[in-house]
Amino acid sequence: SVDAAFDGLAIDPIGKLPGVNSLHGQLRGDAEALSLELPAQAATLQFPHAFRQPFVLSKLAGVLAFWPQDGDWHIGVDTLDFAGAGYAGQARGEVVLPAQGGHPFVDMYASLDHADVVAAKLFWPIGSMSPATIAWLDRGLVAGQLDQAQVLVRGDLGDWPFRHNEGRFEARAAISGLTLDYGKDWPQATGIDAVASFVDNGMLVEASGGQSLGVNVDKAVALIPDFHDSLLDINVQGAGSGASLLEFARNSP
Repeated sequence: SVDAAFDGLAIDPIGKLPGVNSLHGQLRGDAEALSLELPAQAATLQFPHAFRQPFVLSKLAGVLAFWPQDGDWHIGVDTLDFAGAGYAGQARGEVVLPAQGGHPFVDMYASLDHADVVAAKLFWPIGSMSPATIAWLDRGLVAGQLDQAQVLVRGDLGDWPFRHNEGRFEARAAISGLTLDYGKDWPQATGIDAVASFVDNGMLVEASGGQSLGVNVDKAVALIPDFHDSLLDINVQGAGSGASLLEFARNSP
């Protein structure tokens, strides 16, 4: 059996395994299972093969359980609270590390209580998005708020991003006050309220409200069927005065 307190624990990222720095907490357990208890603390998480930048967290707190089953190691996460610059939320679920090696199987759910749209740029998965898609999202999302968001991942990470339904990735975000720079040399759209849905390797955004140079947007739909191909399809319906429509035309290509 083990009952140990630790402080200043750091693990470098190796291969596709994440890294972490400066953790303190309590480890308890025996031959059947281990419990890792993390009181609220600051931490930095690194996923160099999945995300561009480390996650610098002002708060990380929760309990993780580790147990062997049929030769595999299971990691259970029960309400892991996290907060960083411009975002906060919770995560829970289970990760299975196969005895024969290979990619882990993930069954995780996370929710964001709030987030700045700019903070969402930390979460682009670099392995499944083309550089052109990431560049467009980085430039296009200028400002706004994610009022709430939920993310679900279930499947073998070797099959990510599940282009052929091998697993499931789904995210949904309610956005308000979005400023969108949607195209080079086009005027920005502001004040957009939208719901964004990400399923496996594609994106659908349905917007209501917003305006661009005095032209009001009644309804808009933006679709990227596959992030790898980075084809963006935008359909917008709106209305405005003759003067505002002419102003929009003069200030766009």
